[in-house]
Amino acid sequence: MQRTNQRFIALITFVLVLIGTWAPHGSYANTTVTPTPIYAQIDLSPEEIEAYDDASLIYADVTYYGARETSTIWRFMIDATEVDLTTIDQVTLYDKAGVPYSFPDAVYAFQMEQLAGESSEPGDDGTETVPDVDTPVEPPLVEPEPSPEEPVTEEVAAPSANPAVAIEQLVLGADGPIERVLSGDLVTYRLVIDVTGAPIENLSVTNTVPEALTVVADSVEVLGPEGSVAPTTVSGPPAFEWTFPTIPVGTTTIQFDMFAPDVTSETVVTNTFCIGVEDEAVPSACKEASVTVVPNETIGLEVGKEANIDQAVVGGMIPYTFVIENTGETALTITSIEDEFFSGDIDAKAVDTFNANVRERLLALVGDDGLLAGERVEATVNLSIPTDYDWTSAPEIGNVFRVAATDAYGRIIDAESQQIVLLNQADFTVTKMARPETVHPGEAIRYTYTITNTSNVTLYFVDVLDEWTSGALTTKEQRETTETLRDGMRALAEVENGLVPGEEVVLEMEKVLLPSYDVRAGAVLTNRTTFTFEVNREARVSRTVEATVHVKQSLPKPDNDNRDDQDESVYVPEPTTPVTPDQATLPMTGTTKTWGTVLGLVLIGLGLLFLTHRRRSSAKA
Repeated sequence: MQRTNQRFIALITFVLVLIGTWAPHGSYANTTVTPTPIYAQIDLSPEEIEAYDDASLIYADVTYYGARETSTIWRFMIDATEVDLTTIDQVTLYDKAGVPYSFPDAVYAFQMEQLAGESSEPGDDGTETVPDVDTPVEPPLVEPEPSPEEPVTEEVAAPSANPAVAIEQLVLGADGPIERVLSGDLVTYRLVIDVTGAPIENLSVTNTVPEALTVVADSVEVLGPEGSVAPTTVSGPPAFEWTFPTIPVGTTTIQFDMFAPDVTSETVVTNTFCIGVEDEAVPSACKEASVTVVPNETIGLEVGKEANIDQAVVGGMIPYTFVIENTGETALTITSIEDEFFSGDIDAKAVDTFNANVRERLLALVGDDGLLAGERVEATVNLSIPTDYDWTSAPEIGNVFRVAATDAYGRIIDAESQQIVLLNQADFTVTKMARPETVHPGEAIRYTYTITNTSNVTLYFVDVLDEWTSGALTTKEQRETTETLRDGMRALAEVENGLVPGEEVVLEMEKVLLPSYDVRAGAVLTNRTTFTFEVNREARVSRTVEATVHVKQSLPKPDNDNRDDQDESVYVPEPTTPVTPDQATLPMTGTTKTWGTVLGLVLIGLGLLFLTHRRRSSAKA
């Protein structure tokens, strides 16, 4: 027992040693990585500088949040000894509410060393520097000494900093910078003045508006950093001149709105801003901005959609014809095509497939050059209605066809067309009459068929089949009756063009029984006729009707009877007024000749005499 306990303890000890050997050593748990600072500069407008505070970027699938150094520079601490700046291409900014915004088209600059720009002491931008906890002290950044030609911008408040100014002019439309504009549209000219190093005194800004442009009244705005002094307006349009007693460090913008002139051909309009400073250290500069004014061609778009309601049946296909027409004077680029179903019980997958076919057909007709002025395209696409469609709960199919387009100047136009289709059930009735109801071999039977379209769609003849369920017709005769009936149906003009709703057609067919018809084998002659009509190949309907004729054996004629079988004199019509015989006489039957009566009376008399004679002989005996 003691030996067993010792073995058990030894086994547990061995397992614990293995676990301790396998587990990572605790000395590595406190290993730290010295973060690497990188600086990101983003080209932002004055409005964007005011709107966004925080920033973040993604490096090695990890999101890092930065601290704002200046109005356009953020510092990020990356947990890596070496950082590959080529893998960072974008910075996400956050507004005061914490909503993120991306600027994929902005100009970014990423450096390991601090970027030149505005400097801010702790708390200048409204943020507070919080020391890192349990983070190794970062080595100070070694910055190169600025050359005499470069202004020192790190210390804004340093009295020894040299002032510098840069200007940029923008031509803006409703959606941002533009190069082309339609005549009559609103255009915004904006001058951006960036002052670095130190404030500049007595800076003047001039702008001579081209004669072709008209300045919008009360649209002139001058926006500067907080606390800046508004300039003095020396003159107004068409020749502007502003004087800034002191323009502070930061970004100042001057902008005003104009209406593009009416032109008959493309015209380039150039606007020029100039600045002038009394200080020789800041040279004068001018900035031009040009925009091409194009004639304001009208833009127009019309769409249409029409369903062939004559084929709108359960189990069939509804052909939809879609039309897109450019009714304007400028080419259009189609941006979206959609046919939205707002009623009906069509499967979502079927709707997606239908829309894909519509887009493919129409865009193929439009082509890569767009829809030219006055051009019209048209395409027909079929919508399949399944055979199990619930017609009672969803009898209507409603959809709206929408198309959106844009022209070369960014104008957007759309149009739509709506239609509701009432589904139908394909149906018809057929009646059959056989006359006479009793015939003899060698006689003719006349069949009359009446077909009526009881549905709200046009029906087209497909086939007819005549089956003889009883009787003694030969196989050849049965086949011939079907062919005769089929040819008769196809010969009807109404059937050839289709039976419209409510239309009725009558077809007659005659069948002559052979004199050799076997009455004993086919005393009852019954045939069943099946007619098939369709709306289209997917929507067909059949109806069956039958009729019965009795066949009796013909009575043999006497040898001396030479009358024709077709002689109508053998048929004695019933009198319209029945003959009432006299009470004193019996009705005569048979022939009307008297010799038969006389002969009968003579025979009766002879019979009476014979009986009397025999009775007398018996008495004597």
